Amino acid sequence: MGKVAVVLKVLPNSVEVNLEELTEEILQAIPEDCQLLKVEAEPIGFGINSLVFTITRDEELGISDVEEKIKSIEGVGDVIVSNITLI
Repeated sequence: MGKVAVVLKVLPNSVEVNLEELTEEILQAIPEDCQLLKVEAEPIGFGINSLVFTITRDEELGISDVEEKIKSIEGVGDVIVSNITLI
């Protein structure tokens, strides 16, 4: 089995959410068996930005547990897997 690269788009639940603090909480929630490649803020509109995380992980481990951990963080409105590919 190989590795997958996953792009996760994290939407805050309001415009008042501090994205720097939210980023730190998400980074702590990402399991150690994942490798973080990139984090960036992406404008959505109406003054709201999403956070886009690109990570890699072994294919057989899946990504659903990572999604659930991130969704459970206060300030997170939704997590969208915007891209997943074998590498």
